[in-house]
Amino acid sequence: MEVTREGMQVIAEGLVRVGRGILAGLGSPKTGPPNRKRAMRIFISAIMLVVFSIAYFEEHLSAFNLSYALLVPLYAIIIASAIIGGLKKRRVAKPKTGA
Repeated sequence: MEVTREGMQVIAEGLVRVGRGILAGLGSPKTGPPNRKRAMRIFISAIMLVVFSIAYFEEHLSAFNLSYALLVPLYAIIIASAIIGGLKKRRVAKPKTGA
């Protein structure tokens, strides 16, 4: 669980960094503390909107199958965050050797 939380923080920081880069490129740079929760909410909402649109309007899935279509991306995000958190933990725990 700890590893997944670390992975979610890394993903959120990356989303904030990308969002600020896009805003800076558009001419309105954002300053201040990063809002990771809002970045994750927008990211997950955008994924859910795309998945729901494809599943309901294109594939014409029933309500039961639609629930599976909405849960699969959430599970994928959790698994990806666990992998990213594990990689971060391994990289931080690895002692630096060298002169």
